Amino acid sequence: MKFDDPTIVEAFDLDTILCDEDYMPPGPIANLVKGINRQQCCQVCVVLLNDGVFFLRWEERHPEMISHEDYWTSKGETAWLRSEEHDEYKQLLDVLPSRNFERPLTRRQAFALIAACWLPEEFAPEIESLARR
Repeated sequence: MKFDDPTIVEAFDLDTILCDEDYMPPGPIANLVKGINRQQCCQVCVVLLNDGVFFLRWEERHPEMISHEDYWTSKGETAWLRSEEHDEYKQLLDVLPSRNFERPLTRRQAFALIAACWLPEEFAPEIESLARR
């Protein structure tokens, strides 16, 4: 995903979706993330664009591409310090590029999805009712 995109005003990371494969937001808001391949997903966020429009955006690694965590683990503890290792990983990304996806969101959906990923589970009923409106 391009974070240097000048049309993005704000990006809200939704790491909860990636950290816990079993996590699903409450109620109808769960339908927004059902299509994300969590095994291949390496970034997911809600973005607000200059024109006030919200999108759910995510990036999925090429099916044959190793995750950056697995890559660095296979190279040893200090491999990330060596520039040649960075170059090698960038070359792999060039050969096996990721795919970017996006889904338009209403302001209410964006708010409910961000709240579902960042607030404790005790707020699930409120988030679910917000998503149903």
